[in-house]
Amino acid sequence: MRFKEAGDTPRRFRAGMVFLFVLTLGLMCMTWRELSTYAEPRFPLMRAGDLNKTNQRVKTQTATNVTKESEAAPVSRPGTIRSVTGTSNETKATNGCSWPKQSEQHCSFNETEVLNMRQHILKFFNPETNLTITKSNLHIGQLLKYEFRVRNKSNLFKVTKDFFKLIPNGSPLKERHFSTCAVVGNSGILRNSSCGQEIDSMDFVMRCNLPQIEGYEKDVGSKANFTTMNPSVVSHNFGQWRNKTKDDYDRLLRRLKQVGDQILYVPALTIAFGEEYVRVITQVVLQHKLPMKTAFPPAGLNNLIKKIWTNPGLKISGLRPSTGVHMYTLAATICDQIHLYGFYPFTKDKRGRALRYHYYGTMEKQIDKEAHNMQEEFRVFQQLHRRGAVVLHSETCN
Repeated sequence: MRFKEAGDTPRRFRAGMVFLFVLTLGLMCMTWRELSTYAEPRFPLMRAGDLNKTNQRVKTQTATNVTKESEAAPVSRPGTIRSVTGTSNETKATNGCSWPKQSEQHCSFNETEVLNMRQHILKFFNPETNLTITKSNLHIGQLLKYEFRVRNKSNLFKVTKDFFKLIPNGSPLKERHFSTCAVVGNSGILRNSSCGQEIDSMDFVMRCNLPQIEGYEKDVGSKANFTTMNPSVVSHNFGQWRNKTKDDYDRLLRRLKQVGDQILYVPALTIAFGEEYVRVITQVVLQHKLPMKTAFPPAGLNNLIKKIWTNPGLKISGLRPSTGVHMYTLAATICDQIHLYGFYPFTKDKRGRALRYHYYGTMEKQIDKEAHNMQEEFRVFQQLHRRGAVVLHSETCN
């Protein structure tokens, strides 16, 4: 057996390297093609520079808001950071908030706690990049993966032409910042609360799951700048859509019209069974040329939010955080002072009076303990309330 000459070795090595390069390039092309068809929008990683830039912009805006308030004449504004004094028999009455002094309610904010929560949340969630999928990373016909799978259901959502029309070019909250915000849940604690005027006095009002406002303005107000709508709301509140009546359709249309030209936020990619209802929402909005701005959070947002709420004392368990937790998380990044209304997961109030599940309608429903841990979330809101990061309202308003 004759050994090959030494000069053959480099040639064989080069030939092998060329073959490996071509093979690697081919695999990369196949992978890219697969991902372009079954793409799932990813959360862009926030670099340290981006976080610092966002924090600096927020701090500058906060300082500007505080300066403007200090220069202005005193006004009756809920949530202004001021001390509250009085005798033991007096009532705490500051800027629209009034409760017995022994009550846990208060209307003061701790600016340090507010900023600490904002900076913690911004490490994970940025409303300018994580709020919604955008046209720049989608195309018609693309298949998106749902965050949670359902047995016997496809795990893929197809981007249709109509759905693509509603996808924004960018975050509708980009570079937006507010002094006072109200995050309004739908608990029966709001019924007969007389909180409507106070809620409407906020700069920015966020509402959960397309609630009924008409007829309850005295208790919940009428202002809505940001409204969420889980796809399941269609079947829960407006009948089984396949057998819908004209009344079901008219009620859904009327409820969507209350959003006006503000923001409708639809978690379309959370659970697979909601695809049919996303098509319904898309159809109604486009058919009636509703002027609202739309936002659709990417799949994976629930797991991202869960990472935020893992600190001792502020830990939230359960399959996924509730809409209320999502909304507070968002509000903490764009609001100086956050008021929470309608978050009270109990069947009786503090006086022992029975409460409905929702302040509107007659639907009696048990809290879905498998999906959300509402009582634990309420405990976390109470902790934030005591620290002065938020004001949690669970009493009637003046």
